[in-house]
Amino acid sequence: MALFKCSLCVCSLLVAGMVGVDANKLTKNVVPNGAQPFSIGVSVNPLAKVISMIQEIKDEVDNEGVDEDRIFANFACFCKDKTKRLTHMVNHHSKLITKKSSDIADWTARTNNFRSDYAQRTKDHEEFSTSLDDYQRRLKEENADWQNIENTFANDKALIKQAIASMKNSGAGAFLQGAVSAVDKLKGVLDIADAMGFVVAPKHKAAAASFLEGTTHGSKTLSKKHTEPIFVGVQNLKESMEGYSYHTGSNDIVDLVQSVWGQMQTLRNTQEEAHAKASSSYRSMVQSLRRKIEANHEAMHDIGHSGSKMEEDTAEARGVLIEEKSDLEDTEAVLSQVTTACENRATEYDARSAA
Repeated sequence: MALFKCSLCVCSLLVAGMVGVDANKLTKNVVPNGAQPFSIGVSVNPLAKVISMIQEIKDEVDNEGVDEDRIFANFACFCKDKTKRLTHMVNHHSKLITKKSSDIADWTARTNNFRSDYAQRTKDHEEFSTSLDDYQRRLKEENADWQNIENTFANDKALIKQAIASMKNSGAGAFLQGAVSAVDKLKGVLDIADAMGFVVAPKHKAAAASFLEGTTHGSKTLSKKHTEPIFVGVQNLKESMEGYSYHTGSNDIVDLVQSVWGQMQTLRNTQEEAHAKASSSYRSMVQSLRRKIEANHEAMHDIGHSGSKMEEDTAEARGVLIEEKSDLEDTEAVLSQVTTACENRATEYDARSAA
């Protein structure tokens, strides 16, 4: 519209120029005093009216040009401000997307490490539990074996002390003629002692060999050479005893039993030390494994909690990442539209200014 008015103004001015007279002078010459020939009163000259209209149009065009400059200046300010804000939002979304993507990658890797660590600790827990059961079983067996040793030693101790006391008080012959159960028990002890190598001295070997060949009880003698008991009378008791190479006052059997008893005590002390070391070792392992299981259990709990929390954070970050990408796309689209509109308006303004 402004262009049309401007063109009309230019055309009018050109027409006036072609006439070659001043508008005001022409008005006065054509119609003196501005009176129309066929009018009753005085009126405005038509040419003057046209010239006045042209002047108004020119003034309006000039004013519109000023207004257009002001409008464009405001629009340019809007474009600058809007572009700056949209660019800032694009950078903000881009940085947040980069950070969330980095966080997700880091947290995913750490979550995988948590899972691997948890799986390894689960395996360790099973191994620790198996080892704990094994050492508890060993400790129980060790204590049971030691209790058996103690019980056997206590029984042998009572038997040997009784035998030694009896033989010292009444003589070996009287003991050997005593209760068969006591003699048989003593024989069993000496038999085991001989098998363990406790009988070393030659006289002890001879005494043990003779004693272990048979058992006397009253007028009855049982020999390893016979499968059935041989009953003898009182008159054969001396012969039977001489078969053992013993007589009533002999101390060989007493020396043998005392020697065996001393070695049994030494063995028992050695076994006690071994038992103390073994049981202490087993107890230490049991306590150590219990501590490991407890620490491993606490670590598994912490890992499980940390892993779950990190999975939640990762899921939340993925949600934020999706939203930020969507916001970035929308913001970039708006920025593109604003940039295009501003560039088109600037091009149009430059073209008008150059016309």
